Amino acid sequence: MIQGRELLAIVSFLDQVGTEAALRTQIGRLYYAVFLEVRTWCEAHLGYSRVRMAREHQALANLLSSIDPDLVDQMGVLRTSRNAADYDEYLSMAEILELRAVASELATVILDRLRLMDT
Repeated sequence: MIQGRELLAIVSFLDQVGTEAALRTQIGRLYYAVFLEVRTWCEAHLGYSRVRMAREHQALANLLSSIDPDLVDQMGVLRTSRNAADYDEYLSMAEILELRAVASELATVILDRLRLMDT
């Protein structure tokens, strides 16, 4: 079973590629790294059971909204970035680079927050 943090190695590897496709892929992998780590945290700490459907993204947000609304907001921005990278083929390179920077920062903040919530 893949752990979210394992996807971060792919993000680092893609830094070497530097193409538009690599940047867009990085954004998606950053989101899914966070999503998988958040889901695992919710399973371990809140008794969450996987839904295994697209609505799982919203189910996790609903579960966490009373515990850490800032985390939910940050995950929402990260998911929006992922959606833009995956579906908006007309983004400029500057916009893609900005989305990549935002996604990277948010992923770091969210994963750090999960570590703090573990203690």
